[in-house]
Amino acid sequence: MKKIAAQNTIVTACNSAYFWGAYLLLASIRYNGSCCPIIVSAHGLSSQKVWALKQFGDVTVVESSKSSPHLYKPQVLMLAKTEYISWIDADCIFVGDLEQKLIPSNQSMQIRFRQSEENYSVFKSRMARNDKTGKIPQAILKQWRKDVGERQQGRYSGQCVTNCFSFHRKHLSFIKRWQQQIDKTSASAAEPVDNSNFAYFMSDESVMASLLNYLDEVPDIADYQLDQKASEHLMHFGMRGKPWTHWRHSHLNYYCTIQQILQWVETAGYWRPILPLSLQPQYRAVSFLLARINRIGEEIRARLFDSFKPLYYRRFPKSLLKFSSPIYGGRQGADV
Repeated sequence: MKKIAAQNTIVTACNSAYFWGAYLLLASIRYNGSCCPIIVSAHGLSSQKVWALKQFGDVTVVESSKSSPHLYKPQVLMLAKTEYISWIDADCIFVGDLEQKLIPSNQSMQIRFRQSEENYSVFKSRMARNDKTGKIPQAILKQWRKDVGERQQGRYSGQCVTNCFSFHRKHLSFIKRWQQQIDKTSASAAEPVDNSNFAYFMSDESVMASLLNYLDEVPDIADYQLDQKASEHLMHFGMRGKPWTHWRHSHLNYYCTIQQILQWVETAGYWRPILPLSLQPQYRAVSFLLARINRIGEEIRARLFDSFKPLYYRRFPKSLLKFSSPIYGGRQGADV
């Protein structure tokens, strides 16, 4: 591995359900040649699984009593000591060496914003008739503006994505404010998606977006560098269905990538727990078949929503449209 002074720390978090996600993330980082320090906030892991993460070298595992890691990202980020700090969700993997690409230019912040089509996929069950397709719904923006209480005009028409972002440590005050706002608006969100919370249904991500839009002082945003090249990018296994539980059809292109990482783990002499069935090569055909069946089901649900959407708007008063569609709610079809 490269021997360079640590400029950036990668921070992530997992509970027992995301152990394999964290394992694959750390393995992919080392497999692709990055030797930066890593901090993992872990809840409910056995001592053997903690050791399985630490074995990848320069990995600090901080055991946490908090079972909902998405609500405490800022607290874990504060533990890093390097000039730059990167958060990466434990359902991502490195494709290529991304160590330098994680560092934003000009001591700023690097975070991705959704484009119009992806925004629509995220917000379509919450849109009112007068909302513009591909934009954040006005009712959500209104609530964000009220809760933040500073700017009147939002900065962005698309929502940011908090599965991966990097920043210079001079922006730690912004990260502290993020934690305060999470505690204020999303404290009961046991899962990253909380459909009972209209304006903050994406919990930490919604809160980050509200601050970037309506705080007077926020970090400058650098261009996102982790999706520019097929040979060097961060893959996020978003939405329901993770490679270690079952494969989504849209994730199948990374089946061989993960198998290569797992083979490297074994060849390099790292300990590997017994693989989940979905990651065992002998069940590849079954995994692919189930992924195709699940895709058909998703397409049917999406078409039902599109068919009944006009009826849904006619049937319910506008004041009730703040709740998720009973037919098709949540964050389907987007990177979440």
